[in-house]
Amino acid sequence: MEGIRDRQVCISHNLAEAVAPILTCSQPCAVFCVSDNIARELYQIVKKAGRRIPDDVSVVGAGNLDFGELLAPPLTSIDQHPFEIGTQAVTLIFKRLQEKVSADAGPLHVSVKGRLVPRDSVRRLSAAGKTAR
Repeated sequence: MEGIRDRQVCISHNLAEAVAPILTCSQPCAVFCVSDNIARELYQIVKKAGRRIPDDVSVVGAGNLDFGELLAPPLTSIDQHPFEIGTQAVTLIFKRLQEKVSADAGPLHVSVKGRLVPRDSVRRLSAAGKTAR
């Protein structure tokens, strides 16, 4: 557990450094996080900085994890359909095993469309870049 805790502290510290300029900008700002877990960390950093989501910074996560709806405000996220990805991966593995494809065979590419799950962590902007009412 110690290594995991150290990694979480490192991620939080680096994330805080990375988003510091965003938290002081006067222009419309948004952060797209590579995962909902990172977005959850960002919520804490934004709050600690005395800023508000989505008024001061919009946040979008990826993964559409179940806690996203429970954050305040609820997190906008990209649903990546992990069950479908897993199903396709297993199908491809079985196909390669049945056809006795060499382990040296090149990678296969599979496309699974993501889906935006809009919630309240993103503010709407007008075409002029100002907050729409």
